[in-house]
Amino acid sequence: MYGNEKVVFVVRGSDLTEIPEEIRNRRSIPNVDTISEFGKDIDIRYLTGILNSTLLEFYFEYSVSDGLNVYPDDVRHLPIAKADSQDRLTEEVKTISDLKRRRHALNLSLLDYLGNYADGPALPDVGLYQPTSANVLDATTEDYEKLRVGDVRTRRDGRTVTIEATARYKPDDEDAHETDQWGYTETDYVEAFALADLEETAAALVEAFVPVAVEKADGFAGFRDNATKTNSLVDRLQAVTLPDPDDVAADLERYAETKARADDLDAKIEQTDALIDEIVYDLYGLSDEEIEIVEEAVGE
Repeated sequence: MYGNEKVVFVVRGSDLTEIPEEIRNRRSIPNVDTISEFGKDIDIRYLTGILNSTLLEFYFEYSVSDGLNVYPDDVRHLPIAKADSQDRLTEEVKTISDLKRRRHALNLSLLDYLGNYADGPALPDVGLYQPTSANVLDATTEDYEKLRVGDVRTRRDGRTVTIEATARYKPDDEDAHETDQWGYTETDYVEAFALADLEETAAALVEAFVPVAVEKADGFAGFRDNATKTNSLVDRLQAVTLPDPDDVAADLERYAETKARADDLDAKIEQTDALIDEIVYDLYGLSDEEIEIVEEAVGE
C-alpha cells in the first residue's frame, strides 16, 4: 500500500454483493448481512492509512504477530477505528500515494547517468589529499583476520569531501564482540582521508561516486574490499579511480538535479507520513505518553 512493498488485498463489504456464486462456492466469503454499516462503506484509502500507520505496526508486532509469520486471521483481527468522517485521512493517503509514485519514477542510479565514461584520476590525485590519524582502516590482515571494508559514506563541506568507512573482521574472541552469522564484527564509521580544494564538479563526483564504487567492489573502478598482508583498507580506498570529471560533467549535473528532486519528495513523504500517524493516534485516542511508547518501540 501507498505504492510500496506492503500489500494487503482488501474488499469493501458493499462489494461483496457483486461476487459471483461460482467464487462463493470455492472460497469462504462473509455474508454481507453480517458486516457493519461502517465496514460496508469504508474508504479503502482510509483503511490503507490505518494499516500503514506506526500505531498499527506497533500493535501487529507486539500484540498479534509472532515476528516471523503472517496469517490471514492476524490481519482480520486488527482493530480498525471508526470515524465520523474518513475524509481527512483519505486525503493524506491520496497525497502520500502520489508522492511515492513520483519518487518511484525517478532513476537514482548514478552509473546509468554516467554511461560509458572515460577513466580519470585515482582519489589521491584529485584535489589535495588530506590523511587522517592512524586507525583500523590503516591495518592489514596481519592485524585483523579477514579484514575488509564494510560500508562507506562521504561527507561534503563545500570544496572538501571526507571519506569514511566501517571495517569488518573476524575477532580473536567472538564472545567479546557482537558478531553476525558469519562471525564478523563491524566497527563504527571512521575517517579514511579527505580531499580538499576540489573543483565543484570533482567534489560532486567524489561525493556520489565513491559509495557506488565500494558497493559494486570486485575490481570495479579499481576497488577491492579486502585487505591483504600488504594492503590496508585505506590503500584499497585510495585505489578508486574516478571517471574523468570533464567527460561526465553534464551527466553528473542531470543526476544531481534528479537527486535533489528525490530528496525533496522524500522530505514531503516523511512529513505526510508523520501527519497520517498523528491522525491515526487521534482516531485511537492515544495520549502523548502512549504515543511516545509506541514510537520508541517501533523505532528500535
